[in-house]
Amino acid sequence: YRFNNKAYLLQAFTHASYFKNRITGCYQRLEFLGDAVLDYMITRYLFEDERQYSPGVLTDLRSALVNNTIFASLAVKYDFHKHFIAMCPGLHHMIEKFVKLCSERNFFDANFNSESSDAMQQSLLPGQQG
Repeated sequence: YRFNNKAYLLQAFTHASYFKNRITGCYQRLEFLGDAVLDYMITRYLFEDERQYSPGVLTDLRSALVNNTIFASLAVKYDFHKHFIAMCPGLHHMIEKFVKLCSERNFFDANFNSESSDAMQQSLLPGQQG
């Protein structure tokens, strides 16, 4: 994919604490839009699946797929975290801890379990953002 407006990339990786970016705002507005798009795409994919899940199972599957732990893990897997711009040492420390935890727990292995998920979620708690 090639961006027509590369400012979106800068905005997508800019945390609200980074006040030196005078070109774009922070990622929060894009996050709002992206969350809605991802939720729709995953909901549609699950709804159209040939297995015809019940409404309760659809809800559980969507909740399992649309969450911060999954998104943060994908960001680490594809090295997006290396481009994150912030002026919050506590946030950088939390990201480093999460990356280490992903590596230690082999989070990207097919043997992902609820214990790993709980540990990942615990590392993302808002109180630890500094």
